[in-house]
Amino acid sequence: FDLEKAGASPLPAYRFDACVGRVGVVDKYQTVQLETNHYSVPRGVAFCPVTIKAYVDRVDVVQGDRLLASHARSYGRNESILDPLHYLAALSRKPGCLDHSGVFRNWKLPGLFADLRGTLEREHGARGGGRHYIRVLQLLVGHPVERIAQAIQECRGRQGLTAETIIAKARALAA
Repeated sequence: FDLEKAGASPLPAYRFDACVGRVGVVDKYQTVQLETNHYSVPRGVAFCPVTIKAYVDRVDVVQGDRLLASHARSYGRNESILDPLHYLAALSRKPGCLDHSGVFRNWKLPGLFADLRGTLEREHGARGGGRHYIRVLQLLVGHPVERIAQAIQECRGRQGLTAETIIAKARALAA
C-alpha cells in the first residue's frame, strides 16, 4: 500500500455527487421533466435553465449553487410531483385555483386551517374571506405549519378576525 500510495492521485477537493445530472428548462407550469415525470419548482424560476439531479431517493433542482426544490423521487410514469408551496404566489392573482386545482385540493393541512377558512368566509363573505385565507396560507412559505397553526389557535374566537391579525401573531411567535 505504501508503494502504491506514493503514485496515487490526491483525493478531489469536493465529494462525489452520486446522482445523474441533467440540464433542463422550467416550463410555464413551473415544472421540470425528468424521464416521464414532472417536478415542481418555485414560481420565480419559470422559463429559466436549471440542473436536475436525480438521486436514488430524491430529485433536486438547482440553479448554480442554489437548491430550488427537492422532491421524493417517483419511479412511476407520467406523474406530477407538486409542492403546494411552489404555487402559493399564484393564488393572489388566481384565487379560484384554491378550490379547483388538484395541487391545493389534495393538500393535507391540519383541520384548524379548514375551520379558519370557514370563519373568515362567514365574517368577510366568500370572496373576502377566501382572500384572507390565501394570505394566511402564503405565510407557510416562510414559517412552519406548526407555527401558523399556533398563531391561528391563539387568534381564534376574536371578533373581526383578519389575515393581518394572524400574520402579526405568526411574526411575534417567530421572534
